[in-house]
Amino acid sequence: MQTFLCPDCGVGAGARLQHEGVLTELCKRKLQDRRDAIAHGLSVERLAAFVSEGCPPGEYLLQRRDEHTYELLMPDRALHSQTAALADRITSTADHLDVQHVTDRLTVSDSRVADSHETVTDGGLAVDDGRPERPLSPVHPDDDPRTRRAKTEDMDVVLATNTGVYEVHSESGNTYEVDVLEETCSCPDDVERCKHQRRVAMEIESQRVPRPDGRLPN
Repeated sequence: MQTFLCPDCGVGAGARLQHEGVLTELCKRKLQDRRDAIAHGLSVERLAAFVSEGCPPGEYLLQRRDEHTYELLMPDRALHSQTAALADRITSTADHLDVQHVTDRLTVSDSRVADSHETVTDGGLAVDDGRPERPLSPVHPDDDPRTRRAKTEDMDVVLATNTGVYEVHSESGNTYEVDVLEETCSCPDDVERCKHQRRVAMEIESQRVPRPDGRLPN
């Protein structure tokens, strides 16, 4: 999968996928984890995970059309029945998704945006309880560099699963997974606690995101 960035917001806005060959068991498990995570909100990576076994081989183009809507262009010569089958796979995983399809493309949007949540730039969900957003901890002169960056850099944090895994969409446009239970991050920083782990801890403490078990802030 080759992803590309939106020049305006710097967040992953689309992907070009080449689907062919047989998947390994490890790859199948990772794709299933991504598909399950779509229950927490739309993103390019989560929708791309549905292009796997059962889909026609070829090149797919996935783009975010606006804040809440994504479009998936099917390969050349895809049949209407194949497009419909892919639409069914997505809606059977998350019934809050509205999927429209014709022969060559799918349009996917989140029907929950009219409820008590708002969609953030990465396509995930942020809690909106009607109060102003809770602030992070202020910067202190004795903060070390990673803590200072965790407090000041533009990051979006979204709970990916209710087993304590958060997606952090960084200022650079990259996405990393932070597991607060295992105390790990998928970024290349090899320190004990990287800036992404620190930012997730701050967001949880400030009640800006759901707790690791999926419960919303009080």
